[in-house]
Amino acid sequence: SDAASDEREILSYLLEEYMLVMKYSKNLSGDTAITIPACDMETIESMRKAFEKSYKKDGSVPRFTLSNALCWSYAIERKFDKSVKYISRAIGDLENMGGTYLKTRATFYNTMLAMQYLNKDTAGAIATTIKLIAAHDSTGINATDYFMLGTLYNRTAQYDKSIIVCEKGLRAGINVSEGHRIMALNYFRTGRKELAYEHLDKCIEADKNSFDNYMVYGLILLADDRPAEAARYLEAAWYIDSGDKDLMNTLGKYFNKK
Repeated sequence: SDAASDEREILSYLLEEYMLVMKYSKNLSGDTAITIPACDMETIESMRKAFEKSYKKDGSVPRFTLSNALCWSYAIERKFDKSVKYISRAIGDLENMGGTYLKTRATFYNTMLAMQYLNKDTAGAIATTIKLIAAHDSTGINATDYFMLGTLYNRTAQYDKSIIVCEKGLRAGINVSEGHRIMALNYFRTGRKELAYEHLDKCIEADKNSFDNYMVYGLILLADDRPAEAARYLEAAWYIDSGDKDLMNTLGKYFNKK
């Protein structure tokens, strides 16, 4: 029947999209965009048409699945504003689904957050993270959400708000090293240096192999005009990942003048 063949087409497109997302994952994470060749663009275009057609028909494939698929089809092309539009629609499609869809809802909010962030919409990302925390709190505290929100508050100079949400996240006892690191940045930027160093020590204690921990410790010492001590931490970071570009630039700028 027509319905069955439509459904098969949608399922094969969903599978193909999954492969394309893996193939062009750099377009979602880095600054180096991969150009999508014409043959793949054609597939993406026909995929979108099929998803939209099925969405209008309200067939056996759930609408939220189709909206989510459309979101990702634009993400690999780096059209993040379109991605945000479709993932918002997916969240709307879920509203009518009742409580069993908590997990999917949390996943969609995470997608939304990533797309807003990639679209350089920090305010939107903050609003989404707050919703994400509300969605997760019914299934238990999720430290990662709190630290994400803490990072976004930190980047938008809302340091006290960042401290409050990081403290909540730290109580969960997961990813504590990340929580302490954000706390350190908040305290340093608000002139509470002693507390900043206390949290820096705690973040290294929690994870002695984290490149970011040594890197941030070193950068804060540099900002505090303590280059000799900074060199020790940056060197430790260098041992963990000697190829990091930011680190090499920092080392080049500050320590080659000997």
